[in-house]
Amino acid sequence: MLKRGLSCCALVVLLAISLCSRVWAAPSVVDVSTLQCEIKDSAPRCDDKIQFDMGYEQELREGRCRYRSLEGLPVGDRWFDRCVDGFIGAYAQVCLVGQMGRLGCGAINHSGEIVIPLVYDRIEITPHSAIVAVNYNGKWGFFNLDEDRLLLAPQFSRITSFSEGLAYVETETEDITEPGWIINEQGLRVASVPRKIQVAGRFSDGLAPARSDTLWGYINSKGEWAISPQFYYAGEFSSGYATVLAIDKPQQWAIIDVSGAGALFFEGDQHRVGEVVGSAVAVTFDCESEPAVATSVRCKRMCLELSNPEPKAACTKVLETR
Repeated sequence: MLKRGLSCCALVVLLAISLCSRVWAAPSVVDVSTLQCEIKDSAPRCDDKIQFDMGYEQELREGRCRYRSLEGLPVGDRWFDRCVDGFIGAYAQVCLVGQMGRLGCGAINHSGEIVIPLVYDRIEITPHSAIVAVNYNGKWGFFNLDEDRLLLAPQFSRITSFSEGLAYVETETEDITEPGWIINEQGLRVASVPRKIQVAGRFSDGLAPARSDTLWGYINSKGEWAISPQFYYAGEFSSGYATVLAIDKPQQWAIIDVSGAGALFFEGDQHRVGEVVGSAVAVTFDCESEPAVATSVRCKRMCLELSNPEPKAACTKVLETR
């Protein structure tokens, strides 16, 4: 068993620091050592940010693949050299080996029609927007599925996916004064972001996680700090809440609201808290060293509802690298 790491002192310190900068609503505290769960293979999962369409599955034949419905009906007649993951919303990523043996990737719809040409190295379909990130020769651009056109040619070194009508982009440059940009769904720049700020996630609830040096906070759609850098990790918001690592050593995880106020704190045995998805969060706890893999531990993972953090629930066993 990993040694017990967190103490009440860590929580007191966190609350004291936070009260200096804002007025807190009365937060709840979850003592991880009190969590109890029954291990089940089908325990609820709340750590999947991308929900796949479970009405389709992959069919394999002689090294090639295609999709079919659970009733056995094929999605189109074409076979592909690679089928990536599954359908996300109405689209799935597929790839074909083309000229010169190059693997080209794009997307199909539920009818099997190619809606993004199979010419890219990879694409990133998201349920949050009809604008898909496409990568070619190490550079990123965007394809608009609704308008059936390339919105921005691959030219960016770093991006975030579109969400709430916005995305972050930056180009590779040695000029440290050249900012990154927040763009809209027309591909137009709406706000600049200083290069020293590293945007690290999508916009959600009007905010995007970002890092300055070693500390994380959140910027708004104007590229300004809405929640100043003060955390050691910050996840994306979902339904008004986000996971942050508020204290590094010993680790103190917390759930904050869009004002930055703490809503839920975790203390007790060493543990890890995943990102908020919907109104729930995955908590990994009760870890034991894995004899076969020196750098891994086997833990329990429970799905905790934020509105009613019940200490007893179903859980599953997971292997984690530490």
